[in-house]
Amino acid sequence: MATVINKSSLLVKEMVNPNNYNDGEWIIDPDFSKVKDIPKGHWKIVGDQVIPKSKKERDLFDKETLDSHYRSAVTRKLREIDNEVRNRISEGFKFDKNIFSLSANAQLNWNMIKSLTKDDFPYEISTKDNKTYILKWNDISKFINVMTTTMSKHLSFGRKLKERVFKYKKYTEINDIKVANN
Repeated sequence: MATVINKSSLLVKEMVNPNNYNDGEWIIDPDFSKVKDIPKGHWKIVGDQVIPKSKKERDLFDKETLDSHYRSAVTRKLREIDNEVRNRISEGFKFDKNIFSLSANAQLNWNMIKSLTKDDFPYEISTKDNKTYILKWNDISKFINVMTTTMSKHLSFGRKLKERVFKYKKYTEINDIKVANN
C-alpha cells in the first residue's frame, strides 16, 4: 500500500495499490517534508518532488483565490437582494384596507386604468386574495400613486443595497451586508 499524489491536481490518496498509479500522472510515496504545515494551494510539483511555491506564485494563488471569493460573494449577495426585492413585490400594496398585486400583469392592468374615462367608473378590480373591489373615479390617482410609490420603494431598496455591494472591495464586507429586514 502507498500514498500517491496527482501531478496536476495535487489530489492525495492514501493506502492505495501503487500498481494502479504507474501512468506517469502520479508520484508514488512522495516526500511531503518540504511542504509540512504549508497549505496545499502553496504546493507545486517539480519533477517528482512536492515543494513549496515561490513567494510570487503564492501571492498570485492567494490573489486569484481572493478574487474568486469576491466574485462569488458578489454573485450570492446580488441574488439574495433580487430575491428579497421579489418577495417584497409579491406582498403587493395596500390601498383602502385591501391588498393588491404588484405582479407584472397586475401593473399592466393598473396602468391601463389610467386610460379609462369617467364613464367607465365605478370600475371592478380584484384584490390580491381575489375579492372584488370597486374602484371609484376619484380614487384613480391615489390608487396609481400608492402602487407606483410602493414599487419604487422596493426597487430603490434593492438598488441601494446593490450600490453598497459594488462599493466594497472585500468579500467579507459584502457577506456582512444584511438584506432581510433592512
